[in-house]
Amino acid sequence: MKLHVRFRNLEASPELQRQVVRRIHFALARLAHAVQRVTVTLGDVNGPRGGIDKACQVRVEGPRLGVIVIQAAAADPVAALDEAVGRAARTTARTLHRRRLREHVSSGPTSTAANTDPF
Repeated sequence: MKLHVRFRNLEASPELQRQVVRRIHFALARLAHAVQRVTVTLGDVNGPRGGIDKACQVRVEGPRLGVIVIQAAAADPVAALDEAVGRAARTTARTLHRRRLREHVSSGPTSTAANTDPF
C-alpha cells in the first residue's frame, strides 16, 4: 500500500505527518491486501479566518475496489483526518464485502448439464 500525503494552505508539521501515516495504517491495515494506493489531502479552506474550515480528502484505490473518495471537514486538521479516515475504512470494507458477495453468488454451478435430470 503506497501512501501519498499532500498539504494545501496548511503547515505540514512533522507531528501532523506522523499522525496521518499512523492513522491510515491503523485504519486500513486489515484491508491492505486490497488497497494499492492511498492519497490523503489536508487543507485549510478559508485561510486564517478560522472556523470549520480544515478539510481532509482520503482517496483509496485498488484493483478490486476502483476508486473511493471520502471528504470531511472540521475545526482542526486532526479531527477532519479522523472523520475521513474512519469513513474511508468503513466504505472500503463494505465495498470489498459486497464485491465478495457478488462474486460468491455469480460463481455458482457453471455447468447446466450436471444439474439436469434426464428423467
